[in-house]
Amino acid sequence: MPREQVRALTIIVRWRVLRVVLDTNTFVAAYWSPRSASARLVAAGEQGELQLLVSAPVCREVSRILRNARTSRPYQERIARLLAAAEVVYPTRSVRLVADDPEDDKFLECALNGGADYVVSNDDHLLRLGVVEGVRIVTPGCFVRQHLEPDAGADPLRP
Repeated sequence: MPREQVRALTIIVRWRVLRVVLDTNTFVAAYWSPRSASARLVAAGEQGELQLLVSAPVCREVSRILRNARTSRPYQERIARLLAAAEVVYPTRSVRLVADDPEDDKFLECALNGGADYVVSNDDHLLRLGVVEGVRIVTPGCFVRQHLEPDAGADPLRP
């Protein structure tokens, strides 16, 4: 394809930012391991590389668990700002898909009601589901490798 056409296509094509629900364990892992894939996800959310989706139950759990995990006040405030900037989903549809840990259903409800592309989690109960109604459930490492590393996708048209 001639370079002029590639340039024209680059201008026309707009890449949609991925819509993502982060499980609470991702925020905890980011605190305790600042060079981890989880920390990279939190940074990507802060930088607008992802559209984070949250619901009231998700926000309540994240706040409670970060306090219980003895994360620092500055980190808790940082995550509170991130959650406040996220797109709020008001689930109208309940799901009961995580039989072994029904508390995890809140992440799926947020994702399904909010049109998420991904739920990112380290939780085996969620990961075992794989894909639910088009929403992929992956680990932080998998998501970072696929979408946030410098050559992710290696698409010549991607700006």
